[in-house]
Amino acid sequence: MTTIRDTTAPPVEGEFRQQGNRSTGGKLLAILGVSALVLTAVNLTASISLYRAASEVRGVEKRLEELAAFEKRIIERLDLVNTGMQNRVHELNRDFDMRLGLVNEAMADFDRGLSRLRSEIGLGAASLQSDLPVETIVPLSEPAAEEEPSVIAADPPRPRRKSAPKPVSPAYQRIELPDGKVTYRKVQ
Repeated sequence: MTTIRDTTAPPVEGEFRQQGNRSTGGKLLAILGVSALVLTAVNLTASISLYRAASEVRGVEKRLEELAAFEKRIIERLDLVNTGMQNRVHELNRDFDMRLGLVNEAMADFDRGLSRLRSEIGLGAASLQSDLPVETIVPLSEPAAEEEPSVIAADPPRPRRKSAPKPVSPAYQRIELPDGKVTYRKVQ
């Protein structure tokens, strides 16, 4: 610091202050201090909010991982059920084809037996026609009203009983189509 000495000037005791500079400097320091406190509070609030959001994101990621594992288990079960259903449909289709083949064979046997029976009846009727008078001859295509044909079936087919429809959840409506198919529609 430089000291200037003037011997002719009166000595001044105390401090020299300027009033205009002190009031603006103090206000400026107060404004800067308050703004620093406000910025600190905003930064603390933002950091707390970011920490909470990060915690929630970690929780959601963990749940998504669990959901992915759950989805994988469901897909595996659906694949298992789908495979089982496809196998069951395949077995039913094979069984149906086998039974249809048996029915076709039985019908062919029935036709052969019927043809043989017609030929035997035709031969027997021809020999009877030559012995009987003309007015008592009955054509083979129309049997007499009081006579019944003496054809005995080896094993008459049993009528198939329709089972009662299985009870269905009341959330579904049962619809029978004209071709005999049954469908179910979900009731809203």
